[in-house]
Amino acid sequence: MQNEANLLQKINRSLPIEVLERYDFLQEKRANKTLSEAEFQELSDIVEQKEMMNVERLKYLGELATIRKVSLRELMKDLNLIL
Repeated sequence: MQNEANLLQKINRSLPIEVLERYDFLQEKRANKTLSEAEFQELSDIVEQKEMMNVERLKYLGELATIRKVSLRELMKDLNLIL
């Protein structure tokens, strides 16, 4: 049970709120075509961080699915995660 709790904690991790707010701000600037080169690089860095977190999250989801003996799809449905 402790291992499941530990995995769930890792699955639910997120970037700091400040980073997520900055991401939203930069995405808005990008949509408005007012993003500078430096801001574009910053946005790219944040996207890379988000992608790396998603890769880790998927790994932990796979481990949890194995422990619970369910498919990854079923686990994600049970956890109300977007498929």
